Amino acid sequence: MGHWSVTRFSCSQKARGLSLFGAALLGVAGCGSPASDEAAAGTARSALASAAPTAQVQRGTSFAPQHAIVRTFDEIVAADKARLASPLRVAPAVLPERISSGSASESAASPSVAAAPSAGAASGAPSPAPAASFLAAEDSGWIPPDTDGAVGPNHLVVAENGRVRFQTRTGVTLNDFTLEGFFSPVDSAGFIFDPRATFDPFSNRFVIIALDNEDPATSTIAIAVSQTSDPTGSWNFFGLHADPNNLGWADFPKLGWNSRWVVISANLLGGPDPGVVFACDKAALYAGTASCRRFVTPNFSAPAVVYDASVSTEYIAHNQDPFSAGTVAIDTITGPVGSEVFTENAGIITLPATWSTFGPNAPQSDIPETIETDFDAAVASLVYRNGSLWGTQSAYLPTESPTRSSVQWWQVSPSGAVQQFGRIDDPSGQLFFAYPSLAVNANADVLIGYARFSAAQHPSGNYSFRAGTDAPNTLRSDTVLKAGETSYFKDFGSGRNRWGDYSATQVDPVNDIDLWTIQEYAASPANTWGTWWGKLVPSADTGCTEATATDLGAPGNAVTVPNDGCVRVRDGYPFWWGTRSMSLQTMSPGVYPVPFTWSNTCASGQGTGTFTGNFQSQNFGPTSSACATVIDLQGNGSGTIILRYFGI
Repeated sequence: MGHWSVTRFSCSQKARGLSLFGAALLGVAGCGSPASDEAAAGTARSALASAAPTAQVQRGTSFAPQHAIVRTFDEIVAADKARLASPLRVAPAVLPERISSGSASESAASPSVAAAPSAGAASGAPSPAPAASFLAAEDSGWIPPDTDGAVGPNHLVVAENGRVRFQTRTGVTLNDFTLEGFFSPVDSAGFIFDPRATFDPFSNRFVIIALDNEDPATSTIAIAVSQTSDPTGSWNFFGLHADPNNLGWADFPKLGWNSRWVVISANLLGGPDPGVVFACDKAALYAGTASCRRFVTPNFSAPAVVYDASVSTEYIAHNQDPFSAGTVAIDTITGPVGSEVFTENAGIITLPATWSTFGPNAPQSDIPETIETDFDAAVASLVYRNGSLWGTQSAYLPTESPTRSSVQWWQVSPSGAVQQFGRIDDPSGQLFFAYPSLAVNANADVLIGYARFSAAQHPSGNYSFRAGTDAPNTLRSDTVLKAGETSYFKDFGSGRNRWGDYSATQVDPVNDIDLWTIQEYAASPANTWGTWWGKLVPSADTGCTEATATDLGAPGNAVTVPNDGCVRVRDGYPFWWGTRSMSLQTMSPGVYPVPFTWSNTCASGQGTGTFTGNFQSQNFGPTSSACATVIDLQGNGSGTIILRYFGI
């Protein structure tokens, strides 16, 4: 596929920092001077201070797409080849860099996940190593890549500025398209940007969206829906005019869905309405037609992916205060398809700690140029699962005078109760974290992917994991998915060294357990980016430690544990008495097979295996009064088992 250098800069970068009422109060149709922006921001803060977060209800307007076009895979390939042969367009003019509250140049400490106790903390356990880790895509010539992707049962889809790529689940590239070539059925201006991708496991469809043009008269939200779970088949394409009044253009979309709708939110810049939300009839969209309802909103919001087919409410989250945050507001879409009701501020959630939505750039090793972190600490991703909403976003700390960028996550009830809250943060200010995304599986295991920066490393793609059984408000260790390979500075003369603007994390539709993330990293040669896939298998996690294990007791004793339980073997026999063996006896209903891993705390051994029948023996060891063997049972069934061991 073709590669070229395209600069995508716009006043939207200012507007992204002024979500909620800020963009409207500042009238962001152009970019002013830093002094004028700060003065206007003061006015906006005063206005917000007196704004009561009361619920507002609107029924929106019915909205039909401009296009409803079906393309076979061969037609998409042919259109992409034709687009590559055409002259390439130049992106909009470069605009001034956003206001920065400073930079950091300290040498980074070792990786850590830390926070004040009220804001969550590290559990002490390591995050599991990736079960798969491989290249998603090379630098396409755009800055930033707007990293996104989706995981299907047999394929991966990478959607980034300049590129759509189809891969196998092992990373083999099947097809490459330019972003403009892929969306050529609905591309009116030849400038497609800000792609998003998702996979709907209830309907087995990929959905990719992107934005077309920055002219209010032609600004379009382009939508592509695969007709099956195979992206190399036919697709349905649609185009939604962002503003029928031709006053604003769409920027920075976000994508969600539930049992009834595919929901798209976006900034709406230049006009009187800062934001727009489209709720599109999912059944009609997947059938090749489309009927949407359009709502305007003063917020920069994130719609949820709702992993409960029985839930008809769609949830949308945004910061209540765009300047110094501490509360998150929940909007809802309810009602029957075709008569949707949008309720703004249906719930207001006060989180345990505050944060700033603006902060400094991040340092990197080898060169003095810093890297832009997130722009407004908006809610980056939102998941509804088992009665809870899970969200993540960047957070600049400390609140009053930020010196670093952190990532925070939360679990809340739709009614407003805070269930968990935590942060990935380095209080020393040496490590910066930004551009997070989050996924939650059927067991309430959580994966958060994000970028990490410091003066002692090249920009890397990282992640942190939490098992559903871990202590509340905790994450496991910050872990490198793909280390940065060299320094990064690419600004096309603008002075702005951009990263992000986002990343993607998703649960695996094959088993609803495994978790995937796609992250950006600094690639080789210098001043190029790449993106990287990582897959985690929570059943192979390392959360089973000596401290958390159930002691099996003396030889001959037995203990009943869940299939995903954790036991340790420690006895008073001398080390040289040899190994112990363990026999397995099931209890009704019993579930086979039961995989396990084992490790010896004196680092003298480790291994894996699978219990498959009654009274099966497996040797572990050595065990003694000084060294325990820890066995992590990884079954996902509902039965229980009895483990007993005896000395040889």
